[in-house]
Order: sequence, then C-alpha cells, then structure tokens
Amino acid sequence: MKKGFKILVIILCIISFSSGLFFSYVGDYYHVDEISLKNYDDLKVDIEVFDKYITYGSKESDKGIIFYPGAKVEYKAYEPLMKTLAKRGFFCILIEMPYNLAILDIHAADGLVDKYTKIDDWYMMGHSLGGSMAGIYLKDKYKDFDGVILLGSYILEDLTYTDLYVISIYGSEDKILNKEAYESAKVNYPDSFDEMLIHGGNHSGFAVYGKQRGDGVAAITGEQQIRQTGVILSKLLLED
Repeated sequence: MKKGFKILVIILCIISFSSGLFFSYVGDYYHVDEISLKNYDDLKVDIEVFDKYITYGSKESDKGIIFYPGAKVEYKAYEPLMKTLAKRGFFCILIEMPYNLAILDIHAADGLVDKYTKIDDWYMMGHSLGGSMAGIYLKDKYKDFDGVILLGSYILEDLTYTDLYVISIYGSEDKILNKEAYESAKVNYPDSFDEMLIHGGNHSGFAVYGKQRGDGVAAITGEQQIRQTGVILSKLLLED
C-alpha cells in the first residue's frame, strides 16, 4: 500500500498541474444515495452542521469518533453509519474533505478533541483511503486518541510505539481492499489489535453511495452491514 499510496500522490501532483484534468478527476465521485439515506430518517439523534463537518449524538458521550470518508465518496453517504453509532452512544464527527479526498486534508481533525472536552475517549475512524489517512494523522497525534477504527482499510505508518487500540472491520466480499497489502500492513500495528469480518459484506456497504466499481457483490444489505458495524463497535468499545 505504501508503494500504491506514493503512486497516488504522484498522480494527484501531476493532474494538479492542469486544472482541467484535476477537476475532471475529482468531479467523478460517488454521490450519496438520497433514497437510501431516507431509510435512516427514523434514527433520531442530535445533529449539528458546521462548515467542514457534521456531528451526531450527545457531546457528553463517553466515547467520540472522528471519521474520514473514503476517496471520492461524498461524505454524507456515511451519515447512516454515523447515526447508527450515535444511537448506540458514540459522539461522531463526520469530516467533509476537499474534493472528497482525505489525502488533501490529513489534519482535518485538528482542534476537535480540544473543542469537545466532555468526551473521555477518542477514536479516529476511516473507510478505505480515509482509514489510511487517519493512521497517518495519528503518527504525531496518537497521545490525543485511544485508538483507530479501520473500515476496509489498513495503516500505512508505523504505530507500534503507541498504545493505540486498532480495530479492523471488513467484508468477506470486499474486492477493493488489497488483501496482500492488508496483511503486510499488520507489522505497523500496536499489540492491541482486533480484526472483525462481516460475512457477506463488501467494500461499499459501509455507506450509501451504491456499489463501487470493482467491488464484490454483497450477500447482505447495506443496512445489515452498517448495523453489524455498530454492533461490533458497541461490543468492543462500550461493553465492559
């Protein structure tokens, strides 16, 4: 993944020299499925909308999550997951990334931990490239966090010197995640690590933006995958 990440950086640098190519690249992104989004209207949680992020849940929760979206995915596609986690007791912050690319603002989480002081434990969380960027962010900010949650993702930087708790969740039908690189990346993880497989889930099922090109066919619904993600994190982080 490190090699692939470097290649991605080079590509972004090259296309940035031509505004036409750049906007053509970033303009082709996955939009939130508004119809699927409405299926979660009955999940009533506190929501506050800010300029660059949205919060879900109580600011007095014990545990907070800062979420980095996957590459070229509209950030509101993760609202169902945020609502699901907030309903279970987490305080969630969903970050809007420039041009839907977390790589363009890795430090988007700066200042948020200090702003919401009543939260006891903080976790970075990200999907796909967003998870990898969250891992990079934690390289220098690890003292402010208790762990990182990876959805169809893996860590690029060495975090073995930290006490972070790493949770990895991915679907059995995920065809986007590079499994070889995923396994190789485990050398970067601290001792506290849990890996959870969602049987029948795929890469796209953590959000509502349709099936990503090249992804496997899910054997469960997106609602089921999001619900299972909530159950997993509740058991690992909320239950004694």
